[in-house]
Amino acid sequence: MWIDATKYKHYEVLKTSLIPALELDYNRFIRKFNITETGVNVFRFEYPNREDDHADDWWAIPLIQGGEAVPPLRNPWQHATASLKEIPGVFQSIVNFIKPNGGLPMHHDFGSWQRIEEALGYPVKGYTIAIGIDMPSNDPNICGMEFENDTHPRTYGNKEIVAFNGRDFMHKVWNKTGNWRVSCVIDTDISEWNI
Repeated sequence: MWIDATKYKHYEVLKTSLIPALELDYNRFIRKFNITETGVNVFRFEYPNREDDHADDWWAIPLIQGGEAVPPLRNPWQHATASLKEIPGVFQSIVNFIKPNGGLPMHHDFGSWQRIEEALGYPVKGYTIAIGIDMPSNDPNICGMEFENDTHPRTYGNKEIVAFNGRDFMHKVWNKTGNWRVSCVIDTDISEWNI
């Protein structure tokens, strides 16, 4: 289920501080690192016993885990991480990579929210924010995301901020282009929303 991203209390900070930091880190990262050598294969981590044609399509680099910054040796995105640490209520953040002609099948984000709760030691509620870093198409039929029972896929462009509830609602993502789809995903505390 989509959420109005402008209802996030720190929406302006995302625009003025985090997005420039993501751009800076991405420009450095793309010149120096290989995605599949630096990142984690998230699908195989989340669903180790599930066979799927898209099992190698989803890669990520963690920036914040359980509210704490991931050390620089595992995280070359230090400007973005510093910006995220200044924003209240950020539980977790990753840079998400979807391979060319890849996708994620319909899924919930239970695993990531469960790890947040385990790290913090108490139950939490919240919403997920996604920011386009290098989105290869603005056509939702080519590079998009949709929720179960939603007949209108949506896309978001570079520097665009969207929000959703992926914990409670099944969703899928696809990238039918010849380029990587890159976004920053941030799991946030519900108390930081004006909803």
